[in-house]
Amino acid sequence: MVDETTDASNAAQLALVLRCVTDTGVKERFVRFEDVTSGKRADDIAGLIIRFLVENECLGKVVAQCFDGAAVMSSGLNGVQAKVKERPPLALFIHCYAHRLNLVLTQGASKLKECKIFFAHLNGLSAIFSRSPRRTQLLDKICQRRLPRVAPTQWQYTSRVVNTVFEKRDAMKELFHHILEHHYEYDEDSVRRADGFKARLDDFEFCFLLNTFNGIFEYSDVLFSILQDKKLDVQFCLARMGGSGM
Repeated sequence: MVDETTDASNAAQLALVLRCVTDTGVKERFVRFEDVTSGKRADDIAGLIIRFLVENECLGKVVAQCFDGAAVMSSGLNGVQAKVKERPPLALFIHCYAHRLNLVLTQGASKLKECKIFFAHLNGLSAIFSRSPRRTQLLDKICQRRLPRVAPTQWQYTSRVVNTVFEKRDAMKELFHHILEHHYEYDEDSVRRADGFKARLDDFEFCFLLNTFNGIFEYSDVLFSILQDKKLDVQFCLARMGGSGM
């Protein structure tokens, strides 16, 4: 299993993980990071993975490879998974199921204008506090709960924002009212945003979608926790989903 992310120094790091079956059960071990800043092409990453498998003497034992759905990784013609499979032919590609749920929710919502506008406002609502220590201080004082940053590929963060705004809607209206009433203490950008978001929190369509997605995320959050569980297997998932009433 491999996944790439950019670290604090702006270097692209590829995490390499091996998952194997032993006499005592399934074992999963992180091995190391590899800097791939200068080589993100499919050929480069596939070559790195093959060398890694040869180095660990398990190339002939590989029966699966798991990545996210990025084209450079998942393409059946020229992607990393296709190039890796040329060496161990039994290495079936398995798309990360947590990523699949993210993709379904993200792409599904983006096709509906009303939903896309709703989440754009949510993202802006989260950003207004993350960019100003003073506004964050006011959020802590009035709402006593912070808004997490929205991450496009991590919809559990979006779920937390929806839940926070749903539960603290009245307190947030009070917060924006405070900014408008004390406009002389804030810059024009803060006043403009406060006026817009206060009106949004009273808007019927916004409140309807807020209530709707708050209910939907109660179920999708259960799925996220199942798909990211280390004990993941088909029977475990069926039992968990059946027990949650899904």
